[in-house]
Amino acid sequence: MPPLVFEPHYWNRVWGGRSLHTQFGRRIPDGLVGESWEVSTHPNHLSRVAEGRLAGHLLIDLWNQHRAELAGSQAAHADRFPLLVKLLDCQQPLSVQVHPNSACAARLCPHETGKSEAWVVLAAPPEARLLAGLKTGVTQADVLAALNDGTLATCLQELRPNVGDCIAIPPGVPHALLGPLVLLEVQPTSDATFRLFDWNRVDLNGQPRKLHIDESLAAMDWNCGPISAATPTPLAQSNQTDGPNKSTRLLTSPDFRIDRHVGTSSFPVPYFNEMSVWLIVSGRATLCDATGYARSFVAGETVLVPAAHERCQWVMSESCEFIAALPPAAN
Repeated sequence: MPPLVFEPHYWNRVWGGRSLHTQFGRRIPDGLVGESWEVSTHPNHLSRVAEGRLAGHLLIDLWNQHRAELAGSQAAHADRFPLLVKLLDCQQPLSVQVHPNSACAARLCPHETGKSEAWVVLAAPPEARLLAGLKTGVTQADVLAALNDGTLATCLQELRPNVGDCIAIPPGVPHALLGPLVLLEVQPTSDATFRLFDWNRVDLNGQPRKLHIDESLAAMDWNCGPISAATPTPLAQSNQTDGPNKSTRLLTSPDFRIDRHVGTSSFPVPYFNEMSVWLIVSGRATLCDATGYARSFVAGETVLVPAAHERCQWVMSESCEFIAALPPAAN
């Protein structure tokens, strides 16, 4: 199976902006664009292959019909396609949200599964902020009182993110992006989101946005504490060609893994019998395989490399940075 490039799906959001155009040169719809769903089999958007011999095919159909070829060792026991990958442009605060774990989702939104997520920060000016987790010592009574008087933010840990940070949000953790930020977001195939507080804001049609206070409180992990950026760890370099390349594991979670690759020397895709979704963060590189596939990618583009790829490698003549998102390791 060749590498797969999908048609991005853009969502207008009241908190969005135009950064996916100004930063990456993308042609995006008019208005405030907050999200681009890059790789998805969720019913809210089914990704469609944009080019090549599989152009027009839906990813969900490839998953159902060619699961082992697409996902390799990770496909054997997966009920759903394991990843949902997005780009976010957050120029105004998002609502304070809580995602349920699987048991809570089964009770409150049985059409979804539990949801965790992680962000890799792609752009963050000095004023950028986000909220993640409860401050030390905050209790359920404190949160209820703050909800009543509109001061919920005082209960949550504020972070000043830096470009390159990877921040994991497990189920049950209250969080909000305050902006301005551009992020890569990785999550499992779930859209289980409860809105706890929305700054008394209206939507793009001038209507108050729906809150899910009871569900948010039921899904909350009251022991989560404050969240901080993950600590990267080096990855072995034995799978790369000689050259000044560096690979790091940004995050390992029960639902996915995220790696960063930086360098100027060409290297093979380092994942054996595993699917990976790549975002080119900076530079220009060509993805090649043994069948003659060769496609140049620039910053802001994504591509899925199937598990059954034909010796894919990245070829570049300039410094490049890549983020690779992978499903959880097979047991």
